[in-house]
Amino acid sequence: MSQDFAMMRTTAFLQTALVVDDEIQVGNDQYAAEEATLGTASLEMDYDQRASEGDEFGLDRVPGEDHSLDSMKVVESFADHGISCAVLQPRGPSPDDLGRVESLAVRSDIVVLDWLLGRSDEIKSGPGEETTSLGLVKNIVSHDIEAGNRLRLICIYTATPDLHSIVDRIGAVICDLHAYTDQVIVDHGSLSVSVDSLRILVVAKPHHSAPPDGAVCTEAELPARMIYEFCELAGVGLLPQLALAAISSIRDNAHRLLARFDRNLDSAFISHRAMTDSVGAEQFAHSLVSSEVTSLLSTVEVASAVYEAPIEARVEQLLGNLPEKRMLNKVKFGQSYRSVTLGEAREILTNGLDSNGKVRIDNADVPLRCSSTTSLFSRSEQEHEIYSESLAIDLAFGALSSLARTPEHDGKGTPAPLLRLGALLRGDDGKYLLCLQPLCDSVRLSGSVAFPLMPLSTASAESEVFDIVVGSRDSYVALSRDGVKLSDVRVASFDASSDVGMVQALWGSEDSRWRFYGSRSSSVQGGDAGAGAGNPVFEWVGDLRPEKANQIVAHLVTNLGRTGINEFEYLRRSGRK
Repeated sequence: MSQDFAMMRTTAFLQTALVVDDEIQVGNDQYAAEEATLGTASLEMDYDQRASEGDEFGLDRVPGEDHSLDSMKVVESFADHGISCAVLQPRGPSPDDLGRVESLAVRSDIVVLDWLLGRSDEIKSGPGEETTSLGLVKNIVSHDIEAGNRLRLICIYTATPDLHSIVDRIGAVICDLHAYTDQVIVDHGSLSVSVDSLRILVVAKPHHSAPPDGAVCTEAELPARMIYEFCELAGVGLLPQLALAAISSIRDNAHRLLARFDRNLDSAFISHRAMTDSVGAEQFAHSLVSSEVTSLLSTVEVASAVYEAPIEARVEQLLGNLPEKRMLNKVKFGQSYRSVTLGEAREILTNGLDSNGKVRIDNADVPLRCSSTTSLFSRSEQEHEIYSESLAIDLAFGALSSLARTPEHDGKGTPAPLLRLGALLRGDDGKYLLCLQPLCDSVRLSGSVAFPLMPLSTASAESEVFDIVVGSRDSYVALSRDGVKLSDVRVASFDASSDVGMVQALWGSEDSRWRFYGSRSSSVQGGDAGAGAGNPVFEWVGDLRPEKANQIVAHLVTNLGRTGINEFEYLRRSGRK
């Protein structure tokens, strides 16, 4: 996939930017004329002298330094890329100013912050020794983590001399906030801090006194740099482009949704609610919007991100600079590789199997019995490394295709998980359970309600069949419904929430997990003592995609319909299995 195509998709996705600076100027009119109050101290003051005067890190504002920002250039340059930009100028450490910045920042695609905000060198945004800008970064990232680790690009745009120290201080804060400290990357070469879906850059203003190579960016260049960085963060690859295209299409076609949901139909919906109940009506409204969005996505060119041309380009990109010898696993389970050329690998990956399930290898049609061709992308040379690497990628994609909601992206700030068909639970004994309660029987509840839970066995992804993958990062678990009978289904009782008429999970602040707490009368026992000591407790593992949950239920029901007869053994063994 070409960088130009990815940049085009990213630019179409980005809509809003927020720039915060206390020394803005419009053209030649500077609103924060610091020269009048800061004097004319030399810009050549070295870091040792600064340290002797109390600035240990070389981060304070030096009299005479130009920290101004030409807001007109910034706004016009963002507008040239089709991005609406707001510029805020805090007047000091007032709660209103900081609250306004934070509320806008969480809704902006791009956030640009000056490092030092306000006329004093260190304006505190709370307890501790943080500058206002660092405090804002901490609050924005904390909000994003609670909301399920949303995609976030933050730029520190500053004329403060020691950019490396800024990177170190930001890195320390992100390490304190993030659960996976070892995955936080503090890169002094690119002046950035990155982890997961978060990237924070430190960029020098054009009047920086001694910027590192490549660190300076003018106001006119800033938008293009932010689009490029956002593309690198989220837009490179087939699946990110697919997701960006889908979101952009929904944004661009919002008027079509509004036209369909006419206010003149309100009376009919209210009538429906009156004849059912509030919770059922809310679920019905949700399903209407969901199906309408699905229909919308099917009518626009969202799938163009995974058409043949992008696929071929991405295959070339992933196979580029790889050795000529590629390894293809020949078996469904385990490791048994055969060597193929780079050209054959390209043919297999772009054209796939023929109608007979065969591929062209060594100028001959060979049946492809393996369950994955991901090993063709591996850069490893040892077979066991190739297998482990490709298996990890396949399991990660298996989790994406299995689960509609996951704990990794549904934290405290997201709607509480509900107990209904497709909810995956894990008891305190480590066993996995799938809720089979139909959606219609999961609403309008009161008191203690029984829920059927189907046990799922853990399976070795290397040697056993499995249907579902759960987990995140490098810790994935394969689950199988194989061999489950109706007699294995267990029943547990849960107390419905009185305000929503459904069973909701509760957030555990101590370990940041969602849990369902059963009633005392439940027949399935857990070992955790939560809301009500002695109640069985089930950790929420995720929600299956609806079609996956329905498939498992259909398999169970089909097994119930089997007719068992006592017949002549010869006929039974001769019959069709």
